[in-house]
Amino acid sequence: MIPEKIIISNAKVHDIKGVDGKIDFKEDEIYVKDRGYACYKYLYKIELAKAFFVTRIKDNWKICRTFSRNVNQENGVLLDENIVVEGEKNKEYPKELRMVTFYHSESGKILRFITNNFEMEASEIADLYKSRWQIELFFKWIKQHLKIKTFYSTSENGVKIQIWCALITYLLLMKIKLTLTINMSVYELLRKVKNFLDKRINIYNLLLNKFIEDKKNIVYNNISQYEFNFG
Repeated sequence: MIPEKIIISNAKVHDIKGVDGKIDFKEDEIYVKDRGYACYKYLYKIELAKAFFVTRIKDNWKICRTFSRNVNQENGVLLDENIVVEGEKNKEYPKELRMVTFYHSESGKILRFITNNFEMEASEIADLYKSRWQIELFFKWIKQHLKIKTFYSTSENGVKIQIWCALITYLLLMKIKLTLTINMSVYELLRKVKNFLDKRINIYNLLLNKFIEDKKNIVYNNISQYEFNFG
C-alpha cells in the first residue's frame, strides 16, 4: 500500500502511452497490470528486462496453443496452457507465453491471464492478479479521506498540487505508522494527527494518549517534536 512511482497524465492519454518508457523494469520482479497494458511490444520490454508480468489477455489477440498442463479445477483453474502470438504481431512478441484460464466464483466470470512466468503454480498467477485490487483500494482511500473527489482549482497546476499534497500526506502517515510500529490504521492516524496540527506535541505521546488535554492547555512531558530521518 505504498506507491513507489506515480505518473499523472491528462485523462485522454491511454494507459500504455502514459507509462511507456517511464518505468525501469527490474530483473526477477513481477509486474501485475490490468488489461489496458496488454500490448505486445510493452510486455516484450518486460521480458527483455528479465522481469515477469501478469495481465489479462485482450479479446482481439490471435493466439495458438502449443502445450496444455494438467490442472486441479477445485481451486478455480480451468486451463493452464502455453501459447504463441499468431500473424504479424508475432514479431512484436516472438516468444512463448503462458495462459491461465480461471473461473472467478464470486462474479461467475471466466478470466484469462497471460504471463511469462512458467514456474509458479497456476493458482498463484490468479492470486497475483487479484492482488492488483490493492491499487484500486489505494485510489479509493485517497479519494475518500484526503479530499480529492472535488478540486479547489480547475487549472492543471492546481489539480496537480492538490493531488501531490494528498499523496505527501499519505506517505507521511505511512512513515509514522511504520516508524512507531503501532497497531493503528492509517485512517485512525489521520484522524488523530489532523486535530493537533497546530499544537507542539510529541507524535509518540499523541498517538499513545500520553498527554492531558484541558480547555485551554495541553500538558505533556516532552515538548520536542518527533524527528524522522529522511534521505
